[in-house]
Amino acid sequence: MSLCLLERRDIVISGLGVFLASFLLLSWYWIINLSLIVPVTLASILVSLTAFMSHELMHRYVARSLGYIACFRLVRYGLVMLMLTALIGFAARTPFMMGAPGAVAIGPNILGRESSRHRALIALAGPGANVLMAAAFYAASLSVAGTLLFTLRITYIINSILAIFNSLPIPPLDGYQVVKNREYGLWLTLMVSSILVSIPAIRYLF
Repeated sequence: MSLCLLERRDIVISGLGVFLASFLLLSWYWIINLSLIVPVTLASILVSLTAFMSHELMHRYVARSLGYIACFRLVRYGLVMLMLTALIGFAARTPFMMGAPGAVAIGPNILGRESSRHRALIALAGPGANVLMAAAFYAASLSVAGTLLFTLRITYIINSILAIFNSLPIPPLDGYQVVKNREYGLWLTLMVSSILVSIPAIRYLF
């Protein structure tokens, strides 16, 4: 459990990193229109809390509920990569950034009930959270307008992108971990859900 000693610090640092990277990436909106600085700030906060923290903490919650030691840890090189790609995205005016400033480290099962299905469920929990968040923000955006619509739509788009990206069966992504543990039905459900929730985002982006 020594992995968890600095967990709160790591969560705060990683969350702030995602907020700053998101704010930097979205800065072109308020640079062009200063009135958008508040919705951009709010969207950056929501992205940090929902797209990133809910993803990682859902991994932790499911792991712990199944009896595993699970702690959030800061990933310094992932934080640096996130900031650099956000800077590149800002410079190129491209809505793209990549990096994992933190991740949940999974230890042994203290109940002695280790199984491949458990590992698959833990992996699925992260992008599954993004699917739910994307669906919730998309639904909420349908009944609002103006700057609030902008905030909700940005948060929806990023959650939907992370959902479908992390569902891909490519190492070290979560989708690969589900397939690796031979839970093909779970993976297919996750993949289809991610695609379906991402369909409106395609229209917004293109």
